[in-house]
Parts: sequence; structure tokens; C-alpha cells
Amino acid sequence: MNKFLSLTIFCPLIIFSQKIQFKDKTFEKVILSRYDTNKNGIIDENEYASVTTINLQGIQIESYEDVYLFRARKLILGDFPIKNLIIKNHPTLAIIHCGNCDLTIFEVENIPHLYSIDINSNKLKSISVKDCPEVDYLNVSDNNISEINVDHLKKLETLHIGNNNLKKLDVQNLPKLKWLTVEGNHIRKLDISKNSDLVSVVTYGNELKKADIIKPKDFKGEIVNVDPDTRIQDSLPPPPARDKK
Repeated sequence: MNKFLSLTIFCPLIIFSQKIQFKDKTFEKVILSRYDTNKNGIIDENEYASVTTINLQGIQIESYEDVYLFRARKLILGDFPIKNLIIKNHPTLAIIHCGNCDLTIFEVENIPHLYSIDINSNKLKSISVKDCPEVDYLNVSDNNISEINVDHLKKLETLHIGNNNLKKLDVQNLPKLKWLTVEGNHIRKLDISKNSDLVSVVTYGNELKKADIIKPKDFKGEIVNVDPDTRIQDSLPPPPARDKK
């Protein structure tokens, strides 16, 4: 088995008309164990519709190509090396979680319902998110990111980008931003003057003083600029626990 897997998904319109042909036997075993409710050894049409979550965390498989066979809303990968994760043109995917996978490339494009991306604890230096207008949660903490552009993510409410290599971060064009964590970077100045909805900003571990943070008038949010081991957990909102309606 290769040390690293590469996952590229260009998802076509899927029409259920015959027995699903899996390329990876382990992937097939996982899906059958969770969704083959009548135990006939295949995924029939009714069962196919129920495959809304594909959870492959910690599961060693040789190919992730079978992901595109389903119209799932949630994709969970983790704790197994994947070098590249590239997903394009998926009609239903809403949540992507891929943590602790040694990712070096992450690209998503034209995924109209995608709203949550959690790709923390990898080896990413940059990411690409294109034509995904519903994204409101992005966690890229604990990577090697030195530059990031999030201007186009107009609905972004939560941005976790702590423990990277950022020297600057522009969040001026994120009017809905509420939660921002940038701890453990090399940022010397942070302008949040146009982010009036901010509830919490975590900045410790940078070269920032309070005077280096440009706040909105009448700012009522919390700025955490020291390392509060207990308070930090209270400052982080959990990732989405359920699908949006």
C-alpha cells in the first residue's frame, strides 16, 4: 500500500439504475456494514438514498474514488495519510472533515451546498476554495499556512487559523465573522474594524499588543491575548453538529 493516498473527485450526476460497482473492497465493506439494512449484500435504491454520511476516519483503504458514487452530505476522513484532497462539482456535499491526514493539497470547487470545512492538523501551506458560496465555517488550524485569501467567503462566521505561519491576515471583507482564532502565528497587526459582529478574537502567541488590534467602534466582543488554558476551550464554537435545513 502506498504511504500516501491521493483523492480527486469530479462528481457527476449520479443516477441509480444498477448494482453499485465499488473499486475498493474495504470502502464497500464499510458502506455495506452501515447501510445494507436488508443484508442482501448490495446497496439497493432505498438504501442508496440513506447514505448521507461517509465516515472513513481511521480506515485504511487503497482508493477514495468510491466517494463520488454517493450523494452524501457529510464526508469524514482522518488519521490516515492522504496527500491530496481535491473535490469538484459535488451536488450535495455540505460538510468536509479531514484532520490529521498529512494533507499538502486541499482544493474544493463548485460545491454549492458546502458550508463547513475542517482540515486542521495537516501539512497544508495553502488551500483553494472556489465557487462554494455557502461556507460559513473554516478550520485550518495547526498547518503550515503562510498566506490565505478568504475575501470571497462572504458568509464566513467562524475562522480558526491558529498555529500556522501567517504574518498578516485580512478579514475586512467578512461582514458576518463572529469567531476568529489566530493564536500561534507571526501577526503584528490585525484590523477587525469592519467586523462588527465579532464575539471572540483569540490572538495570543503572536507579536500583537492590544494597540495593534484595530477594533470597531463600540466593540463588545472578547479579545483573548494571553494563553488561557481553560478559557480557550470556551472560546471555540464546536463544528456544525447537524446538517442545516
